[in-house]
Amino acid sequence: YAQTFTYAQKIKAEFVVVHTNEGYHGEAAAVKELVYQRLTEVISLAQSYGVQVVIENVGLRPCGSLLFDFEEYLALFERYPQALALLDTGHAHVNGWNIPETVKRLQKKLLAVHVHDNDGSGDSHQPVGLGTIEWEPYFASIRDYAPNALQILEYAYIEPGVLTEHLQKLESRYGALRF
Repeated sequence: YAQTFTYAQKIKAEFVVVHTNEGYHGEAAAVKELVYQRLTEVISLAQSYGVQVVIENVGLRPCGSLLFDFEEYLALFERYPQALALLDTGHAHVNGWNIPETVKRLQKKLLAVHVHDNDGSGDSHQPVGLGTIEWEPYFASIRDYAPNALQILEYAYIEPGVLTEHLQKLESRYGALRF
């Protein structure tokens, strides 16, 4: 982590994303305690480098890797007020979270969003509009509660020329957000 934060400092990175877990083995309560301990250490180290840590909502219920549910994820920011949030729309959708409500609850804690679509059964990283996420309420909540949140398109694949056109359509339809 020290090398990561040194490099982030060098390139003047706006933030470093931290995952609480990918998969995990053992009793969830014991794993959560380990994650809390490690987050405390990582956030403290990041602060010593002047680097902002953002915690991403990770884990997928269908895969058995969801360690922190909706309320537990939100509680991380009460426990670690110096950390900010990175919301992954695909993970949230697969896990059944109300994405606009998540944005509303995070508000100024929401620094960035991994924006991508899926059908709710798996994390397929499809372009906006190719899955079943309702995007109008999502973008409305971003405009209302977190207008400065960085929207990061996290797509599995899209042709470069098509991406430019896609981004223009998103900006035209949903407004000038921070993409």
